[in-house]
Amino acid sequence: MKILIGLILVGMSLGALAEPYDIYGTWSYSGQIQSSHKIEIEVVRAVGKKGEKRLAELREQKYSCLHLRSQTYRCSRVSTEAWEPEASHLEALSQIHRGRVFELVKQPGEPKLIRSGDSLNQWSLPVILYALGEKTADVIYWETKGGLDKLDFSLGGENFWPYFNDGERMIFLDEVFESSEDRQAHYYYDVIYQRE
Repeated sequence: MKILIGLILVGMSLGALAEPYDIYGTWSYSGQIQSSHKIEIEVVRAVGKKGEKRLAELREQKYSCLHLRSQTYRCSRVSTEAWEPEASHLEALSQIHRGRVFELVKQPGEPKLIRSGDSLNQWSLPVILYALGEKTADVIYWETKGGLDKLDFSLGGENFWPYFNDGERMIFLDEVFESSEDRQAHYYYDVIYQRE
């Protein structure tokens, strides 16, 4: 009886491990770009009424301000609220992704579970990935229990970590960086690829 219960529990735990999404095929840039999140940083010299006013304004806008030295503060905030992307951001990202194609060709064999954890499984996939005039068979698939999965591979000295929240879209997180003397902003966008 103990053996039977043990076999049932083992079978249930193996059944709880999902297979990776079906990601094989040819993926190309869809032309869709959505805002993801942004990080804004501003350095404020709180000298005089103007500096003190600016520091108060940033705090009202939910910035977290860290006192660095003297009367200088580093204020930052992370926002996940959607925003309308600027045309210059969309054009810059489109130029990078336009024409990019990622072809994932299934090879004989099954995905092999490399590591298993409470919230994350790591798989080695039987795949050859062709893109950017190169190919690699070193493709790792990270599966989260929450359903947000990602690939991990390198081509031409560049690392890629596209993610999937379903089997229909491959999404690259890409950044547009803006900087001035006292302000920096990192705008992150989801660049969406679809299967052809």
